[in-house]
Amino acid sequence: MEVVSNSLKKIKIKFSLFFVLFVAALFLFAVAASRQQLRQATSITVSIAGMPVLQKIAAFIDGDKYERLAQTLDETDPFYIETQEKIRATRSNTHCLYLYTMAPYTQDVHHFIFDSEPPGSENFSPLGAEEDISDYIIDYRRTYENKTPQFTPLMFQSKWGRLISAYMPILNSNGDAVGIIGIDFEGQNIYDAIFINALRQISFSLVFIIIGMFIYFYLL
Repeated sequence: MEVVSNSLKKIKIKFSLFFVLFVAALFLFAVAASRQQLRQATSITVSIAGMPVLQKIAAFIDGDKYERLAQTLDETDPFYIETQEKIRATRSNTHCLYLYTMAPYTQDVHHFIFDSEPPGSENFSPLGAEEDISDYIIDYRRTYENKTPQFTPLMFQSKWGRLISAYMPILNSNGDAVGIIGIDFEGQNIYDAIFINALRQISFSLVFIIIGMFIYFYLL
């Protein structure tokens, strides 16, 4: 009887170890699948809703005039007034959270130039408002460095919430990046839906695994 009892203990230990490893593998699989879904959701949002808007705005922003405005910060400049109205009109037909442009001032400080938010609103950034970009995601800086459009491969948590962002460089006649057009989309709803779906899948799987484990131990 003692030999049988020891054999059963060994079987239970092996099964318990298998159960733990299986649950860990299931969790890792769910995390990997959720991460892939987040990547796909981000890519679709940027390609369908983000890049077309950025390309439209880039088409009517003169890089040389923009560079001059970034230096003068003159609110009476006709280029500023006209372009600000166009950007706000574009924003009104776009389901985005923020739409803006910025220009470099120092290495870690940039100036807001155009902002689609209504003047006087809580989130409005006036011409020349300083923004510390030292903690900005690397894709923002890459837009300047590579002079090509960039977007966040995954939605990210910022002080404005969970965002999906894309950026377009503003080039002057010499081909220098003198500014950036940024667009942000709300990502919290997408994140919550994917996260809840992953938890639901893990929960259902664990229920069946636990039931099977109790039946197995009962039979032993």
